[in-house]
Amino acid sequence: MIDKNRNGKISRRELQTFFRKNDCKYKSKEVKEYIRRVDHDGDRQISLMELKQALCTRPERRY
Repeated sequence: MIDKNRNGKISRRELQTFFRKNDCKYKSKEVKEYIRRVDHDGDRQISLMELKQALCTRPERRY
């Protein structure tokens, strides 16, 4: 579970903790950038809807 305080949103700290516990070596700067891209309402957290949108959106193709 990523949302440790169960408020329905994932904070930067919760996401960093999740990555660290799962041996993902993301820097704090990278986590902040990901949240900035995914956070559409500007509250600096990721809601369930924002997470679904991020996971279900096809990445741009780069050729």
